[in-house]
Amino acid sequence: MYRLAEIAYGLRQRPVYVVNLPPTSASLLPEWIRPLHKSQIDKVTDAILLFEESALVAFSRSWYSSFNKLLSKLNAIAYHKRQSHIYVVQNMSLLDRNVISMIDVLMLKDYNYVQYKLEREELREIVGTAAIMLRQIPPSERVRYAVVIGLYDYPPFLFEYKLASFWKEELAYIWEKYSFESERAEATTMTEQIERLVVEGKAKSWKDLKPYFPQAKDQTLRVLFRRVKKRLAE
Repeated sequence: MYRLAEIAYGLRQRPVYVVNLPPTSASLLPEWIRPLHKSQIDKVTDAILLFEESALVAFSRSWYSSFNKLLSKLNAIAYHKRQSHIYVVQNMSLLDRNVISMIDVLMLKDYNYVQYKLEREELREIVGTAAIMLRQIPPSERVRYAVVIGLYDYPPFLFEYKLASFWKEELAYIWEKYSFESERAEATTMTEQIERLVVEGKAKSWKDLKPYFPQAKDQTLRVLFRRVKKRLAE
């Protein structure tokens, strides 16, 4: 990700931001890469936004959250804001489906068999294509390569992924100090609150929600409870 950002910055010197970067990790990056809170992503223009470990920002199971909806809308107008987004995720099934649907180019590293089998069905053919191409590379060297799919009219091709010039070993653990405390403190939607209650075992039926949402209609609680249970079962 940082190598791609370095190449893009060298071309036009556009501002580069890492979304939700832990403040304690900012000193590991050069001055031209700055942290940006996720609440500010619609405030910048003509910039490159890096979403490293993007499941922390746009988690697939949080598809209903207010932020995921905002991000989907931002992707729809990113061209108008002259924003370029780079998402890095260990498995695409962790990333919000709406974000994936707006992606122009995929850069795929090697999947293991379990990751491949658990990937979304509509993406397995793409992942399988990348896997076949990566098998051309000796296993000891494969970590340095990725398969690029969707770049203009080019067919899928192998790309040797070099490290950024400012790379240091500490960057491999840049999220070590990341904490979920701020997320717990943020205001959540009713659906998010219901999911938390279900996961914690405090709501085993929609009726268990009534003490927590005394102003909500029974039909609303039934619908949201069923929706959350279905989502958690996926």
